[in-house]
Amino acid sequence: MNSFTFSNGRTIKNTLVMAPMTTYSSNKDEFFSEQELRYYENRSKDVGMLITAALSVSVDGHGFFNHVSLDSDRNVARFSEFTANLKKEGAVIVAQLIHAGKLALPAEIGENDVIAPSSVPAKRPGYAIPKEMTNEQAERIVQDFYEATKRAIKAGFDGVELHGANGYLIQQFFSPYSNRRKDQWGGTIQNRLQFPLAVVQAVQKAVAELKPDHFIVGYRLSPEETGQTGIALADTKLLIDALIQRNIDYIHFSLSQFNQKGIRPETKNVEIGRELIDFIDRRVPVIGVGKIKSLKDVVAAHSYGYDLVAIGRALLFRPRFGKAIVENKPITFKYSPFMFIKNDLPRGLFQFLKQVIQTELTGKLKNAWRR
Repeated sequence: MNSFTFSNGRTIKNTLVMAPMTTYSSNKDEFFSEQELRYYENRSKDVGMLITAALSVSVDGHGFFNHVSLDSDRNVARFSEFTANLKKEGAVIVAQLIHAGKLALPAEIGENDVIAPSSVPAKRPGYAIPKEMTNEQAERIVQDFYEATKRAIKAGFDGVELHGANGYLIQQFFSPYSNRRKDQWGGTIQNRLQFPLAVVQAVQKAVAELKPDHFIVGYRLSPEETGQTGIALADTKLLIDALIQRNIDYIHFSLSQFNQKGIRPETKNVEIGRELIDFIDRRVPVIGVGKIKSLKDVVAAHSYGYDLVAIGRALLFRPRFGKAIVENKPITFKYSPFMFIKNDLPRGLFQFLKQVIQTELTGKLKNAWRR
């Protein structure tokens, strides 16, 4: 696999990327547990770039149990040790930054309110009805992204990825379904773009001030939302144009399969990744993800048009995925209780993965019975 160089001069040793995956296993002090440190170390050896699980930028932005945070200075020194250790094998280390918005967990944010662009409940069950945030709160969260980026730079990260996907706060501001505001942050699509772009500007300001060498600023997005008032593909194209105009270093599509079709009636026959890759037209590097489990899949994703290929579940089952595909070794996806030890999976992630696989198996059994 060849190396890849971003337009800002940062070179990664190959085009494999460890996808950001939540581990649910961190300590009460909001730093990685020993299990997580081993998990990352073992998976950093063969990838060109490693993106961490989402790190919260605000005390009211935690969206996961047993999360990791960059919302204060308390763990910067330990993050420095973390990045230095992972770089030993040549990987570039990127911190994914998040505010969960209405998907924040009350149990994880203490006495803080669950806040969002508008008081629109999450479509997922079990979440609190959020309070519409004030203009001051919106500006404070933009500042939180700025401060978290400065901490990431001081801790030795090589870049940050802004989590503008999967229904979290940045996407909530962009979404006409989640954002019903009538002020400068909402209404027209140009107003709904203001919060994501303000975050990008704040992050780039931190980079300009501290001047780290070849620091990467990426953006992850979900191309569409279901429902008539959700994000449409045309909206995402406007967002992409705006991000490119602001010199974003890469765009990372959040898709369940790298070549999946759309989820809206008008795009059900459209391959979303292909449509957006053609629209971007090599103006900025694109990361593809989703069901990439072998060398054949990696080659197919590159042939499809992705510059970089993110590996998710395959890295859970095979920490040395890159080495395995180079040596043409089979990668099995069989769940067993021994995975926890064999693959150095943090306990919280292991339990989550167990539930996911059991749910998938139940679904397959139901479908087989229906046939």
